[in-house]
Amino acid sequence: MLLKPSKTRFLAGTSLLSALAFVIDYSFAILRLKIVFPPQPTLKFDLSGLPIGIATSLFGISSAFFASFALFLSVSMRGAPLSAFMKSLAEFSTALGMSLFINRRKGSWLSIPSGVVSRTVVMFFANSFLFPEQTNILICILNVVAGTLTSTSGYLSYIALRKRLIR
Repeated sequence: MLLKPSKTRFLAGTSLLSALAFVIDYSFAILRLKIVFPPQPTLKFDLSGLPIGIATSLFGISSAFFASFALFLSVSMRGAPLSAFMKSLAEFSTALGMSLFINRRKGSWLSIPSGVVSRTVVMFFANSFLFPEQTNILICILNVVAGTLTSTSGYLSYIALRKRLIR
């Protein structure tokens, strides 16, 4: 968490980033802009995790939880509750890993690999449990790529705002 936000700042920022995750996901789905993962075209990803990474760096893990829940609602509205669960689990596990290091003065860059590792491990086990016949290395690679995007966006927003907000 970059700042000790007031309740109003936390609520406004979390609401804004949750709505942004919702809109990005819904827009990518409606406009069919999901990015196809070339090695396995059935796997797709989008940029809806970026606001969740930013929420983690600015307001902490509880903000990321609410933004992940908004993402869950967005995907569920399209009639895919299992996909919604997996998507929100993936994004929240990235945020959980990021939150371990993002607040440190030295070593905050470790939030990127910790977010990626957290997402990859959690999603490996979730996929192994729910889809044992489909778990393979390509799903892990997809989670590494998507986790890197989310973690890097959160870290870069942290770096950009740290100098402006903390004087």
